Amino acid sequence: MNSLSQNISRLIIGAGLVAATALSVYFYLRDEAEAEVEAALMNKAYRRATSSTDKIKVRIRKGAIGAIIGKRGENVRRIQNETNTRITFEEDKTTDSGDKFAVISGDTESIKSAEDVIRRMIAEQPILFEENFEIPFYSVGAVIGRHGEVIKALQKETGCRIDVHRIVPNNSKGNPVTLKGSEQQIKAARIKINEIIEPDNRRPF
Repeated sequence: MNSLSQNISRLIIGAGLVAATALSVYFYLRDEAEAEVEAALMNKAYRRATSSTDKIKVRIRKGAIGAIIGKRGENVRRIQNETNTRITFEEDKTTDSGDKFAVISGDTESIKSAEDVIRRMIAEQPILFEENFEIPFYSVGAVIGRHGEVIKALQKETGCRIDVHRIVPNNSKGNPVTLKGSEQQIKAARIKINEIIEPDNRRPF
């Protein structure tokens, strides 16, 4: 075989090797690309499956709503951030109790965490009661005090919310008073108010 034929043979063999190598690289890259696409699709499907949200409602009695929401909503925002949920509130329209529903949205595990936090906070809040009675007209000033300092001090000391109503119903014998708090707080407030009005009234209300 002359040198020309040998060179041609070498070129043919070299071209064949290059083509084979190119085909190998092509199929390798194709398999890699297909694998990446398949992985991306699986990851997308997984995210779609795990990101689906559920929703539950938790009843909150009227006396505990303020504690759950917090000042300017700081408590409910903290719960949402810590549990990765979204919490909104709905009125309970089935009764006139003033209760609300906390509507918790998120994945199942996050919802359970938020529900546990809210139920624990509800349990920690004292059950509040309300009591209404009247005090003599002439004792209102003594119970409220100048610029309200007496009633403010009573509320701070007893922990009871005290409202002396200015609007008096017809045929009333005195000004209506509303006490709101625990049984012990209401009892303490009534004792303190009685101590104020007794010197004028000479008898307990």
